[in-house]
Amino acid sequence: MLNFFFYGTLLEPEVQRLVLQRDVPSENVVPATLVGYRRYMVLNASYPAVVRQPGAEIDGIVMIGLDALDAARLSIFEGDGYVAANCSVKITEDESGKDRPTQAWVFIASDRMPLTKADWSLKTWRVAHMGQILEIANNRLGVRGDDNVAVQERIWRARLKTG
Repeated sequence: MLNFFFYGTLLEPEVQRLVLQRDVPSENVVPATLVGYRRYMVLNASYPAVVRQPGAEIDGIVMIGLDALDAARLSIFEGDGYVAANCSVKITEDESGKDRPTQAWVFIASDRMPLTKADWSLKTWRVAHMGQILEIANNRLGVRGDDNVAVQERIWRARLKTG
């Protein structure tokens, strides 16, 4: 099983449902922090990407227990501008208030992704751009179809076996 850290449009449950084509149980979605990265707006886009930056932190969520098919659909949604990296994240524990480190896959900006220095806000994005991202997600997953999902699923299954 795979854990994924989300820091942008995938914080929105409606986007999660569209991309994964299912609801993830609430107990498998936990607040988390990615340390050593900073979130910036992608140039000429309404969504963010993250890059390494010592001392920085990003709040987000971790989805626990996703499978290779989920990972395949996420990869297609994210597109070629991102690279999946297995990173250490801190999960916030409700009862104790302490953070617990865990590993999670994070889609980080590739070297070829142009970024601005502007911060990204989920609240602003929801108001101004959520409909656009839902349309993009629907198009990417629909156009690429089941064949591309199957290819990506094989890639993620191979990662699970080797890693």
